[in-house]
Amino acid sequence: MPHFALTRQGYDQLIKVCGGSPPSPLWVNAGVLSSSELTVLRTQGLDVTEFARLVSSEGQGLDDAIGTIKEHHPGLSVWVEHAA
Repeated sequence: MPHFALTRQGYDQLIKVCGGSPPSPLWVNAGVLSSSELTVLRTQGLDVTEFARLVSSEGQGLDDAIGTIKEHHPGLSVWVEHAA
C-alpha cells in the first residue's frame, strides 16, 4: 500500500508506527524530506517519490495528488496523512 505523508510531523509519526522504518512505496509532499534524506532512503532500496510542488492538505490539489499516486499504483489503497 502506498503511503503519502503531507507534513514532516506526519512522516515522523508514520515512521514511528511502522517500527522505525519508512514504508515503501512512499510519497512525500514537497519539502518534507531533504534531498540527502531522499537519497539515503532510495539507496536503501525504498521506492520514494517527492511531489515537485507543495500539495495542500485539502481540496482539489490533494485529490489530484491522490489520483497521481493511484495511477502509479493501480488497484491499491492509498494511505494519506490527514492533518487535523
